Amino acid sequence: MEDLTIQQQANSHTFAGRNDRFFQALGRSLNRSAGAPLKVLSFGCSTGEECLDLARILPDANIFGTDIKRSALQKAQVTCPPDITVFMSTQNAIRDHGPYDAITAMSVFCLWPATSGLENITEVYPFSTFESGLLGLFQHLKPGGVLLLQNAQYMVEDTTLADKLEPIDDIVSDSSGWIFKCAPNGDRLTTSQVDYDGRQWSFPDFFLANADRIKDTTHPIEFSVSHRWTPGPEIYGRNPDIALWRKIRE
Repeated sequence: MEDLTIQQQANSHTFAGRNDRFFQALGRSLNRSAGAPLKVLSFGCSTGEECLDLARILPDANIFGTDIKRSALQKAQVTCPPDITVFMSTQNAIRDHGPYDAITAMSVFCLWPATSGLENITEVYPFSTFESGLLGLFQHLKPGGVLLLQNAQYMVEDTTLADKLEPIDDIVSDSSGWIFKCAPNGDRLTTSQVDYDGRQWSFPDFFLANADRIKDTTHPIEFSVSHRWTPGPEIYGRNPDIALWRKIRE
């Protein structure tokens, strides 16, 4: 059953500019031929910085932000100007403001750091929770609309939406995020690798060494993230580095 009120990621930490490269890629993928203003939903908008970034990068879009945490929403309502609509994440409210040309879910479909270091995440974050949330968002996406998933711990191709969403081959330098991917049974399938300054890093080492520079969005550093299959057979037909997905059928 689709349920958008299930708590996904519990950590609401965010900062301005952290997703600019993803949002720029999203802008390149949107269909503007209809002429009407675009409607973009930030699902899990936290304290509103993501909504402001979307409005800056997509000035031709109407931005909507929703979150399940009331304390985060109260801050978002102060942070965002009146032309950005911020509301509590309920099935009815998301439906009433939609449908949407794009929906972003940035570091939403995961439980981090609770799953950090685990080889199987099922007891902490089961596949059914991921799929339920994904199905819930899908029904509010317009035909041809785009779903942006960053740091999802499972893969779209393993859900019942596999034949209804097609990957958009616009891989940004941040890949689909730095959190590892898992099989539906919860087994860890990938590790994330960062290429920066002529060497390869694990993401924890990279973040610890460069945390202040990563957060300095006025002077962004250039790095790239990709996923590597863990020892064992590669899962063909899966795209662990794809963040953008287009709705091709209901």
